Amino acid sequence: MPTLYGERWNEWLDEPIEPLTEDEARARHERGELYTVAYIPEGRTKALGAVEVRLQVGHAAVYQFDEHARITQIRSFSKRGDRMFLEEVTDYEYPDGTERLRVDQASVMTEHTYNEDGTGRRTVYQLGAGEADGWDLSLKPGQTMENHWTAIPAFGDYDGLGRAGFDQKPDAREAL
Repeated sequence: MPTLYGERWNEWLDEPIEPLTEDEARARHERGELYTVAYIPEGRTKALGAVEVRLQVGHAAVYQFDEHARITQIRSFSKRGDRMFLEEVTDYEYPDGTERLRVDQASVMTEHTYNEDGTGRRTVYQLGAGEADGWDLSLKPGQTMENHWTAIPAFGDYDGLGRAGFDQKPDAREAL
């Protein structure tokens, strides 16, 4: 799968902002500095997803795109001790028949926030109507938060952050 590196990813242009070579991205990873890696699979002209990493502040995020290069999901991780914790999943839905590119043009945004103690919150924003509805989340009996933890990614190994699942967007409602 072709891989592109940059400081950030521009979903408007579907290209890296300040492109980097693999060696430059690796050096940034080793220093803990911000870099992004995007994946364009065979048969596609636009990125399927991007992973943003900035370990010096304990941050990683996975961006998933649809065929129009619109962000459909963002999974945000923060470093907690010697692992990363999935603390937020945001899904975006767009009106049918549109090829809008920006998340601020989504019709629905669903945000799931998670805490280590097994609590969280789900909020659904109807963006066009200016409405929001939210409710608290908690673990079901027998559940743990283990599926929210992953190893700190090594350079090029982002599977724990969900990079392997770009073609199978996880349902954030199943996380708790």
